[in-house]
Amino acid sequence: MKTIHRTLFRWSVPALALLCLTLTAACSDWLDVKPSTQIEKEDAEKTLTGYESMLIGAYIQMQSPLLYGRQMSYGAIEYLAEHWNSAPLNSVESALTAHRYDDEAAEQLFADMMNAFYKVIFNVNSVLSDIDRHRDILTDHHYELIKGESIGLRAFCHLELLRLWGPIPGQADSTACLAYVTRRGKEINERLPYAEYVRRIEADLDEAEALLRDIDPVTEVNVSAREEVSLIGTGKIRSEFFTERRKRFNYYACIATKARLYLWTGQPEKAARCATQVIDAKDNRGKPIFTYGTRSDMEQGDYTLSAEHIFCIDLPSLESNSGLDVYAGRSYKLTKLFKSTDLRLTKLFYDRTENGSTNTYPYKYLYVPELKDSRPRALCVVPALRLSEMKLILAEALGKEQGIPIVNELGAQRDLAPLSASTSDSNWLRTLVQEYHREFYAEGQGFFASKRIWPKLDVFWPVANNRKSEDIYRIPLPRAETLTE
Repeated sequence: MKTIHRTLFRWSVPALALLCLTLTAACSDWLDVKPSTQIEKEDAEKTLTGYESMLIGAYIQMQSPLLYGRQMSYGAIEYLAEHWNSAPLNSVESALTAHRYDDEAAEQLFADMMNAFYKVIFNVNSVLSDIDRHRDILTDHHYELIKGESIGLRAFCHLELLRLWGPIPGQADSTACLAYVTRRGKEINERLPYAEYVRRIEADLDEAEALLRDIDPVTEVNVSAREEVSLIGTGKIRSEFFTERRKRFNYYACIATKARLYLWTGQPEKAARCATQVIDAKDNRGKPIFTYGTRSDMEQGDYTLSAEHIFCIDLPSLESNSGLDVYAGRSYKLTKLFKSTDLRLTKLFYDRTENGSTNTYPYKYLYVPELKDSRPRALCVVPALRLSEMKLILAEALGKEQGIPIVNELGAQRDLAPLSASTSDSNWLRTLVQEYHREFYAEGQGFFASKRIWPKLDVFWPVANNRKSEDIYRIPLPRAETLTE
């Protein structure tokens, strides 16, 4: 019997246009595309601005609290990783922390999150549906940029779906997995076997790479936001729409997503090649495009280490963020995961006493007004891909002997003592998993690292003997009828 995945949408271009209009310029000048609230898709396809607006609609949807505005950054995905102690009693957060996926509220949240991803995919498919027939209006390489971004973003979202709802890597079989949606509309989309689903992600990323390779300014321009504005109309920065490329799915985001995909699917040589390409990227002055965040960055309030951002989600709502509403137990969790000297502990967390108890909160995503003029790219963003992930992918892909120096390089940036070259294979895996949980606390990557490495290492995020069965990585697919807007 065929398994059918019913993904239905009722998401209109007018609604997206209204969302565009609500954004303020403070943290999102790059979103300053304001179509008429009455614009329809067929009208949008008649103008360059219309196509730009449809693409921006996808990024606006990614800001949703169901995605990178909360649940896929510091919310649900971090409760799955057991990073927080802030779950209220009998709440959906407590169900996620205990991995009780049959909880009614948890089931609904998972369904809503999956539907939110498919809305982003629907949005980019709306851009792509007739774009080839309108190349005449998408002049001066806007066609390649908009199409490449859209296809790449579609692949990125489908990989996120695979990492959360797909099988544990290495256990995939021919069973129907997830729907790979490439059309807009309300037709039923059949779930695909794992291998075919992965093939389609790779094919989309290959096409996006080819489209973006020669025209994306991110491959040459690496200057401040203010300097970039002065370059509009020169070189590859053909218009304002070609600026702030790290806040959109750029060429290196495509290569980095490939590295993530290949490591996930057990292709270490390809993963190493892609990770290296991002790590070694140079601008037109011969300087590295992506560099490590430093102690100084953290001390100045650049808590997401913007120098490392390959792709980040612009989130204007963070301008009002005076602190997240999640916290961890210092003695129960943090001091067991982090070394006492680790900058990621000493500079990125703070204690607050409440009702006689001391809880430890993350500084991450805190709005620091002093950076508004000097370092605006450090504010109101959620990292989706960072340099440090590429380093860890490269280290794991190359194996222990070649990987240890890379992990020690990252560790030196975080004030850690080096890992011994004679460390055991099991401790090497443990260190890799620990690094994902330490490096990406409140960014949503720890749970995926533990899932990917299981069962080679069955300790969840290695503290004490926190051993887990594979069941915690089997997030149930929502019932089909829940996947409607």
